[in-house]
Amino acid sequence: NFQILSPEGVQANRSVFTMLVSELIRRGAPMGSILAFELRNELTFEPELPPLSLVSGMIRTANGHTYNLSSTSDKERMLEEGLVYWIDQVRSAILAVDPTALVTIGLIPPAKPHPMRLDEKRLSVTSGAIRRSTADFIDIHVYPLLDGMTMKEFAENFDMIGVRSKPIVMGEFGALMAAYPSAEDAAEA
Repeated sequence: NFQILSPEGVQANRSVFTMLVSELIRRGAPMGSILAFELRNELTFEPELPPLSLVSGMIRTANGHTYNLSSTSDKERMLEEGLVYWIDQVRSAILAVDPTALVTIGLIPPAKPHPMRLDEKRLSVTSGAIRRSTADFIDIHVYPLLDGMTMKEFAENFDMIGVRSKPIVMGEFGALMAAYPSAEDAAEA
C-alpha cells in the first residue's frame, strides 16, 4: 500500500525504473526488443495493512488528495485515484529516459460485482488503471475454470466492457493444478 499511495513510494518506484531503464540503455541492451515495462505483475493492495486497515482519520496520499479512512467510498476512491497517479508518475519517469518505451500493469480481477476468490486476501482495483491511466496497455490475468465465471463476468469485474481507449492483453489464462486431477481434465473443461 505504501509503495503506491505515499509520496515516498511513488518517488522510489520512479527512481527504480529510471535507474533500470538508464542502465539497460547504458549497457547497450536491445531496447527495441523489449515489448513493455510492466510496473507490477498482479498489482493488488493489502486490506490488513495501513492505510486500509485504519477505520478513522484522514490521510493525504501522493496525489495530493485527502481521504476519510472511516468512509468505504473514500477508501475505494483513494485506491483508484492513487493507482492511476502512481502508474502515470512511474510511466512518465520511464519515458523521460526512453521516449519509445511502452508501459503496462498486470492486474487480477476484482472480486466484485461477481463474487470470486472468497479466500483471497489481496484487494484488486482495476477500473481507474484501465479507464483513466496513461498505461499503454493493460495485462489481465484470468483463471475462469477455477472461479466458475464466464469471460463476460470477468470483463465486468475488471470494468473493461466498452473500453476502446487502450489495448487489453490477456497475459495469463489457465486453470490451477489444484482444481483438476490432470492437464487433460483442465484442457477439456
